[in-house]
Amino acid sequence: VLIFGNLGFPKLGIEGAAIATVVARVIETIAIIVLTHLTKSVNAARFSEMFSYRKELIKRYMKTSFPVFLNEITWAVGMAMNMMVFGRMGTQAMAAINIESSLSRLSFAGIIGISHAAAAVLGQELGAGRLHSAWKCSKYLVGASFVLGLVTSLFLWLLSPFVLSFYNISPELRELSYSTILVWCLVLPMVSFNALNIIGILRSGGDVKVALFIDIGGLWLLSVPLAVWGGLYAGLPIYFVYALARSDEVFKMIFGMWRYLTKKWLKNLVSDMVEMEIPDHEERVI
Repeated sequence: VLIFGNLGFPKLGIEGAAIATVVARVIETIAIIVLTHLTKSVNAARFSEMFSYRKELIKRYMKTSFPVFLNEITWAVGMAMNMMVFGRMGTQAMAAINIESSLSRLSFAGIIGISHAAAAVLGQELGAGRLHSAWKCSKYLVGASFVLGLVTSLFLWLLSPFVLSFYNISPELRELSYSTILVWCLVLPMVSFNALNIIGILRSGGDVKVALFIDIGGLWLLSVPLAVWGGLYAGLPIYFVYALARSDEVFKMIFGMWRYLTKKWLKNLVSDMVEMEIPDHEERVI
C-alpha cells in the first residue's frame, strides 16, 4: 500500500517500506504484550518485576548471552564482507546472488524457526534436569534436520526453473542464477543441521563459547578469505565464488557434530541458581 500508493495512500517507494516495517514491529510488540497478559502467561510480569535487579541472575544472563551477541554481530559483519565481494564482481554476479537469495531466504526462514523451537524444547528438558530425555530428543531433532534439509533442497531444485521463468533476464544471467541456486541446494542439508545444532542444541545447554567458535571460525577462516580470493583475485564465476563462501558449512558440520557427540552441552543452566521469589500467579501456572 505505501510502496505503490494503493488504496488512496501516497506512493512512497522505499520510504513506504521503511514506514511499513516500523508499523508492523510496533503492532507485533503490542500484540505480544496484550496476549501475554490475556493468557496470564508466566511472562506477564509486573513492571517492577521486569526491571528488578538480581545480581546473580544478571551475571548468569550476561555470561550466557554475551557470546551469542558477539556471535551474531561478527556473523553479520562476515556476511556483509561476502556481499561486498559479490557486489564488486559486477552487475551480473550481484543479480544472480539477489535472485538466489529470494529462494534461500525463504527456505532458511523455516530452518531458523525449527531451530529456535528445538532450543525451547531442549531447554525445557535440560532445565527440568531430564538430561537423558534431552539427549534422546536431540537425536530425533538431528535426524529431522537432515531430512528437512534434503526435502527442502530437492523442492527448491525442482522449483527453481519455474521461479526463474518469472524474471525478465538474459539467458546468461538465468544460467548463472540457476547454477548459484544449485550450490545452495547442495549445501542446504548441512545448513539445516548446523543451524539446529548451534541454535537449538549447543545454545540450549549454554555451550555458547564453543558455538561461537564453530559459527565464526568457519566464516572468518574459510568463507570470507576464500570468497575474497575467488571473487577479487582469481576471477572465478559467481557460482564458484558463492560455493567458496558457503565452505564454512563444512567446517561447522565437522566441528559441530564432534561437539554434539561429546554431550558436553547436556547441562542444566538453572540447577545452581539462587532461589528467587516467584509471584503467586506464576506458582499457579507452574
